[in-house]
Amino acid sequence: MKALGGFIIAAMVAGAIIPLTTGADSANAADQVVLTASDTAWTTTRQPTVPQSGLLSATATSDRTYLKFDGDALAGRQVTSATLVVKVNSTTATAPGLVAYPTSASWKSTSLTHDNQPGTTGSAVSQPSATAVKGQTLRIPLDVRSVATTGDFALALNYSQRYIQLRMERFNSDVPRIEVSTAPVSTTPTPAPSPTTPAETPADGPLVFAHYFVPYPLSIDNKTESTDYYTRNYLSPDGEGGKFASVGGLLRDRPISPGVSTSTTWRVDNFATEVRQAKSAGIDGFTLNLMSASGQNWDASVNLMKAAAQVGGFAVVPMVDGSSSFSSNTPETAASLLSQLYKSGPAYKEDGEYVLSSFKAEGASVSWWTQVINLLETKYGLPITFQAVFNNASDANFKAYAPIADGFGNWGTRTERTTLNSPDNVARAHALGKTWMAPVAVQDVRFNSQSWAEANNTASVRAQWSRAISQKADYVQLVTWNDYSESTQVAPSQDHGSAFLDLTRYYTSWFHTGSQPAITSDAIVLTHRTQFVDAKPSYSQSLMGAPALDGTSTPARDTVEALVWLPSAATVQITVGGTTTSFSAPAGVSAYTVPLKLGTVSAKIVRSGATAESVTSPYQVVATPYVQDLQYYAVSSW
Repeated sequence: MKALGGFIIAAMVAGAIIPLTTGADSANAADQVVLTASDTAWTTTRQPTVPQSGLLSATATSDRTYLKFDGDALAGRQVTSATLVVKVNSTTATAPGLVAYPTSASWKSTSLTHDNQPGTTGSAVSQPSATAVKGQTLRIPLDVRSVATTGDFALALNYSQRYIQLRMERFNSDVPRIEVSTAPVSTTPTPAPSPTTPAETPADGPLVFAHYFVPYPLSIDNKTESTDYYTRNYLSPDGEGGKFASVGGLLRDRPISPGVSTSTTWRVDNFATEVRQAKSAGIDGFTLNLMSASGQNWDASVNLMKAAAQVGGFAVVPMVDGSSSFSSNTPETAASLLSQLYKSGPAYKEDGEYVLSSFKAEGASVSWWTQVINLLETKYGLPITFQAVFNNASDANFKAYAPIADGFGNWGTRTERTTLNSPDNVARAHALGKTWMAPVAVQDVRFNSQSWAEANNTASVRAQWSRAISQKADYVQLVTWNDYSESTQVAPSQDHGSAFLDLTRYYTSWFHTGSQPAITSDAIVLTHRTQFVDAKPSYSQSLMGAPALDGTSTPARDTVEALVWLPSAATVQITVGGTTTSFSAPAGVSAYTVPLKLGTVSAKIVRSGATAESVTSPYQVVATPYVQDLQYYAVSSW
């Protein structure tokens, strides 16, 4: 359409055409186009199977907003700048920032839920916004490559500050929009983007690493959740030709499916999603379990390093698995492979030296480690500091590895009792001039080996964090980020959403700063099993005996726990199977337990007669489960 003295671009805006005049005759003049979201949605871990209505919501991990746009109005134009505009309805934020990520546009607000939400398809396309303020508008510059000039495209939004809520306007004149500046497509080829800059490493100080177990990425085969490898082979008792049928299947939990990606780089993209998830909880990096020198597990290790470099601000420590085939390689082969990882960008350096770590350092000889370190330093020019993490942190292992290690750690215990009765390993290591990497695990249930430990809901993990903080450990290693075969995962998953990551976020902040975080709003983490310990499954399988994984006699228990954060005193109510129990709770962090019963589990915080916060578990407690599953499920109100 021709206009007086210029051109008109027709932008499709929520079903209406809005003409925007350039006011210039030159073919090179910039045009302004407003794209209003054609669909909006948000999801939450609090109701993982329910589409959400009302105001949009974005938090660090629990709530995510989705915006869809139609880019057809930009056809034949080059996007020179783009700014996302959203209106804040309410918030408790005190720091930047809303962040945008590219995601699939194959969703509808009427059916989108946390459980079927698409994963992000790349790194963030914006820097964190200015601090959100009630009633004000946020203007967020976007990477121009995030805006499609043909067809639909979509963005996913979360807020990087922890422990806050953010509600955004969704309808009428305040619907989110993107203001786009365009120019005619140039005939000059666009230069290829420069290589991704290496990720910066975290600042000095006490750091939190999460152990990454490469066999369990977000997706193994890029299929839908209902038909992917996890569903077919790991969660099904008869999967992989019945290999794990005698124990009811290899796994009981799995990563939240990222959906099917059309990108050729979906593996790296999925790892980038996990890096961002870990960063959102204050985790500084991954300790990367190296299991093999080739094949799927090695490829995954390389791809994770690429993803960490792309996201930035996240370190990776290569961690040789002393119980795997990787440590069976010659020192020459091991050093060559390690050198590839160290030169890829995000490998963590401490005082100018690359950190090398281990699972079960004693699984390889001192001589083998010595040769690997010497080759890395002399042949490849990579200065190395060795953090020897043992399966058994005995005096004998301390003595044997002290000449080659600058730091020690261990895989840790899994019960509250053994944690509280363990020696002061920080002091032991410091007495030898070594740093100490303290282990923290939420639980440990190993279906394949029929062994487990009673974690007493969150009592064990809280005790482990308390020891690491009070004894001033140099590092914490979360054991693990994603080992679903041992049920130690804190990564967002099918059976606990982001609840364990929410819990982790609180303690990483405390560990980093040395000061207990101030509590400014109510929150609940609710944990329970979905079956009694002595329940008999309908599937024919061998059953676990008493919990004795770490050599203790901590008895099994059937309890529901509400772990609460309260800015002021309140009443905590836990309802299980229709029975409600009330507790008077002081300000601060405290835990309350009641017996497990069949049916629905929920908890609420009541103050001055009104419900301040509540959460209902989507996981029902049943009398006859299909398979035995002694892991704790969790749900968070964050």
